[in-house]
Amino acid sequence: MARRDALGMLSTDERERLGAVVVDLGYDRTRTLPTLIQGWADHVDRLVAERDLDPDDGTRWTPYDLVAALHIRDFVDRGLRDLPADLAAAARRAIDPVDAAFREFTAPDADGLLRRWLPDDERPGDGWWWGRVPTTGPVAHDLQELHRRSP
Repeated sequence: MARRDALGMLSTDERERLGAVVVDLGYDRTRTLPTLIQGWADHVDRLVAERDLDPDDGTRWTPYDLVAALHIRDFVDRGLRDLPADLAAAARRAIDPVDAAFREFTAPDADGLLRRWLPDDERPGDGWWWGRVPTTGPVAHDLQELHRRSP
């Protein structure tokens, strides 16, 4: 799988300015906004690439990896909050294609599969991405299996 350069369409100036945006992840950890945008793209691309894998494939990702992707998207959103309009527009040009790929690969989580899968002490975020789950692939399989086993 070729790696997508999520920021490839941005100018050098836009990349440099976004690179100066540091996002607080909590617990004394930070990342630059471009690193988070690329992380979101990498996670979405892998989830999509694995949609045809056998659920018994030991190398495939699980719902834990989906949740990690969704947390990364939360951090991307946090990084967008206080950007000047021109820089926010540049960041959106990088993020929108990744969001579109995620939307295309997922569907609304009408049955609350993801929320039921999350541990009781983990609160999902408020972003639209938390309300969607994959429709195919091993992660979708795992979430559906949980649903089938739930009373």
